[in-house]
Amino acid sequence: MDFKGIQNMRAVMQTKTKLTDVTNSLQAEVIFGLLSKKCKGRGICRIITDEDRSLAYSTCGKAEVRIEWTTTDRIRFCIKKNSMSTYTKETHFNSSFFRMEEDFDFPKQTIVRLGQQQYRIRAGYYRIRETDDNYLIVF
Repeated sequence: MDFKGIQNMRAVMQTKTKLTDVTNSLQAEVIFGLLSKKCKGRGICRIITDEDRSLAYSTCGKAEVRIEWTTTDRIRFCIKKNSMSTYTKETHFNSSFFRMEEDFDFPKQTIVRLGQQQYRIRAGYYRIRETDDNYLIVF
């Protein structure tokens, strides 16, 4: 891990968002990997909302997610553990941090549903909090 990654990890570790600090949310499906590498690698490839469900990504790692906009102007993913394959868990959730190899810009139609104009998740490492049913990541 390079210095920038370590700085990002420290910043993310210090971020605390309470589970009740949500102003808006939506249900979606997250496709893991990198768009630039056809779903290979570590990060977020796509966000699929109800409008996009006809798109087929059956070979990519994916999971059901509730995407929340917090009162601290951050995005929180509540990812359902039972909605992903063992391979996806082992590939993307095998440590305390979720790795984003590349920046991810939210699709306009998705971020608008959360009451925002734009949002970018920067490349880096983000702490994974685990509950019985979900993985929680604040970006």
